Formats: sequence, structure tokens, C-alpha cells
Amino acid sequence: MPLSAIALVVLAGDTLRGVTGGGGGRGPARWAVAVALVVLLLMGAAFLTGTYWRLTGREERWGLRVSERAPGYGAGRFLARFNRLGPLFNTYDTGGWLIWWLHPKGGWVYIDGRDVGNVYGPELIAEYLGLLLEPGRFDAAAQHYRWSAVVLERRHPLCRALIEHLESSGTWRIGHLDEVSVVFLPAEVFAPPPGNRPGD
Repeated sequence: MPLSAIALVVLAGDTLRGVTGGGGGRGPARWAVAVALVVLLLMGAAFLTGTYWRLTGREERWGLRVSERAPGYGAGRFLARFNRLGPLFNTYDTGGWLIWWLHPKGGWVYIDGRDVGNVYGPELIAEYLGLLLEPGRFDAAAQHYRWSAVVLERRHPLCRALIEHLESSGTWRIGHLDEVSVVFLPAEVFAPPPGNRPGD
């Protein structure tokens, strides 16, 4: 609920005291309280019915639901469904949902939203940013860590260069694409099994 509605109630407290007989308020004070209460009731009703969210254009909704547009949500669901549980390279914002979908079966994330400075340390953070900003370094790191998938945020400015690199590399192909995330898998995942290739 917007904080303005709460502030309105607090500011109307003295006026309300006057209307109920505690301060002798008359005339405009009663109107102010009536307007404040009507506004508060309308805002509360709009919030609870979902009208508030539609009017403001926000994604959030009342209740205990998960937004499928959260970074990493769809990617994690895809990886869990297709049993891609090896180590992953992922962005900071996608790590939490990847852990949620893949734990305890595997799917070790590269980074996530925990206390980054203390959990991962400055060396890993520097490496993470370097891989995003200088994609030429990515191939050697992918071999070193043996990543089974790469999860990036499609519209995040830091991911653009690496997405372009992976699309043109020939060693990675898109396995999943949604509004928020893109999942790259090693190209050999898409190769037909031996015996089913032309010429076998």
C-alpha cells in the first residue's frame, strides 16, 4: 500500500479526534477527515482487488505468488526440467532463483545475491565483471570451470557483449529464451547422437 495513504491517516489523527468529540473540531475539519477516510478506503479496495496494480502498470500483485518475470525464474525452471545440473555461469540477479529451482540436486551457481563481498570475495567479483565486460576471456573460464549452462539477463546492459559473443561463438547455443533470461548450452548438447549423423 502506498505510504501516502498511511501518512494521510496519521496526519488526519488530530482532526479525527476533533470529529469524535475529543477536540471540538467543526466544519472543514470534519470534511478533511471524511475525505481522508474515503481516499483511504478507496485505495485499500483498489489495492486488494488488484485495480491499483493495473492502474500503476506494476507487475506486483496482492498475494503470495511468484512473478515469472523475476530474473532467473524461467531459466531455473528450464534447467531443472532438462536436468542441467552442472556448474553454471550466471548473473548476480539470477542466482537466487537458480538455487531455488536446482537445490539440492546440483546446479552450482557462479554468483548470487547473498552478501557478495563476504561470501564471494573481491577476486570473484572482479572476475565476474571482467567476464561480462570482456567476453574474450569467457571461453578460457568456461573450460576451467566446466560450466554446463550460462544464464544471462536479456536486457541487462552488462550482459549485451557476452550475449553477442556466445551467439557468434559456435560453442554455445540458445537452449531457452524468455522475456527476462537467456540460457546458453554447449553446442554439443544439440548435436545428434553418434550413428544418427549424416554419413554415419
